[in-house]
Amino acid sequence: MGLAAFNRMRRQRAQRVQQEERAKREQEEQAKEESKRRTRKKETEE
Repeated sequence: MGLAAFNRMRRQRAQRVQQEERAKREQEEQAKEESKRRTRKKETEE
């Protein structure tokens, strides 16, 4: 395996890791928004 192929593989893996971390962060943000919305709804119901 040549050095270029190795570098390409490493770059692709790094991109995939970045995409997964970004997706995880977005999910956490959405969950935070959901809980905020839920607590706001509870306050209006009481």
